[in-house]
Amino acid sequence: MVVLYIQNQLKSESFAFINDLVFTTRMFKNALILLPLLVTCAKNQTIEPKPPLRPTTLKYPETKQGQDVDDYHGTQVKAPYRWLEDPDTTETKAWIESQNALTDGYFETLPFRKRIHSKMAQKW
Repeated sequence: MVVLYIQNQLKSESFAFINDLVFTTRMFKNALILLPLLVTCAKNQTIEPKPPLRPTTLKYPETKQGQDVDDYHGTQVKAPYRWLEDPDTTETKAWIESQNALTDGYFETLPFRKRIHSKMAQKW
């Protein structure tokens, strides 16, 4: 009779945390049992690096460096790319266009790009 009472209490919501604890303990024990097996299997395998799908050598556009230097409380800090901070200059626009051309050219070589693009077009 006492056993039935305890079983009913364990099934009730008031003792649900005990069931969770028992489940968690079982999962932990199973993980400890499987861990040495997984480590042993992993030691016997060699993982070879996969070659890249395509050559990854890209010819980046030349980026000039200016001679700007800031003085912060006596510390000289170079700011060679300050000329890029103004997006309306012809130099910055040309640099952005060359970077975009490089990026777009690379993206066109990706085999899955059109599939992703069509899925995104459906969602938006």
